[in-house]
Amino acid sequence: MSETGEAYLALLERLEPGNLDELDGLVADTVRFRDPFNDVTGRAALRRVFERMFDDLDVPRFVVRHKRWDGGVCLVAWTFEARMQGSGKDLRFDGMSEVRVDTDGRVAEHVDHWDPARSLYERVPVLGAVLRRVRRRLSSG
Repeated sequence: MSETGEAYLALLERLEPGNLDELDGLVADTVRFRDPFNDVTGRAALRRVFERMFDDLDVPRFVVRHKRWDGGVCLVAWTFEARMQGSGKDLRFDGMSEVRVDTDGRVAEHVDHWDPARSLYERVPVLGAVLRRVRRRLSSG
């Protein structure tokens, strides 16, 4: 377990535009962040990912449901909640992250795993109907 890694996870739960500067002390210069939409390297690039999230969504927040450290790796189960700008529709989905710290204890990599089709694409009126139909046809149950 890493104190800095723990501080990073705590920051994610209370993240807001006003505290993004706190990332600087918690992540490595060459931190890598990857999710279904992004694959970026560097502190500035990570900050831009979060800035974009705040630009596109109202009241986004992560709720850490469970975490487990094994040496310098933490597996994190979380729930993401937000309100979509414009439509005002609530957005809520679950995911997992792998957070790796370097030998200095700073976050070196953050990889998110979640299903964008179920979480986002199925909410788009026409596209959502098509994806739900395809999912039903491919389902074994």
